Amino acid sequence: MIVGWRTVKHKNNKQLYQYWNEIKDGQRMPDRSALHPSALGPLLGDMFILNNDEEALVPTYRLAGTRLCALYAHDLKHLPFAHHWSGRDRIACEEITRNLGDDGQGMIIGSMARSRKGRMVHLETLLLPLMHQGQPGCRIVGSTTALEQMDWLGADPIVEMEVSSLRMLRPNSTNAFDANRPLPVSPSPVLASQAMAGRRIKHLVVMDGGRTGSI
Repeated sequence: MIVGWRTVKHKNNKQLYQYWNEIKDGQRMPDRSALHPSALGPLLGDMFILNNDEEALVPTYRLAGTRLCALYAHDLKHLPFAHHWSGRDRIACEEITRNLGDDGQGMIIGSMARSRKGRMVHLETLLLPLMHQGQPGCRIVGSTTALEQMDWLGADPIVEMEVSSLRMLRPNSTNAFDANRPLPVSPSPVLASQAMAGRRIKHLVVMDGGRTGSI
């Protein structure tokens, strides 16, 4: 799977990403204490916070909004973050999330999600590292939103997801909000390995959303 979205597409994710950049206060990433729910208002229903400290075997949901839980028809608290991805994607998403604090960059995961009745919808998940008790990336704030408005969402739960794209978001990059860029066609593995911004995690190639070059 070698494809990367060049944009943060959903307006809620754009707003959360902008807020995260604003509260960094010159640091690589903001502290967990700088995150104020009152400033996020209508975004909260789609948001989550992950526990990503060393004591957690895998990144797990610490908090999850009501709309997000409704997508899966159950509470996400204490569940592994990668629970709904399948096969190799689950392992890769765990590794990506575990190492998110290393460089202070955010990540967009695009997924094709399947419901219990076999319906399909594109989901966009934003992951942003936080400092907590002096440890970078020990907490992660994020948001998962559907890119299409489906009237069955919340009634027919999502049961499985497959990664369709991965993109790193360079801090303060305006490219992340360039809504006019199209979704690129998946290139060959050879071209992807030659891309300036590409790096491989398991079977996936992560693209750098801060660069404007294409492959």
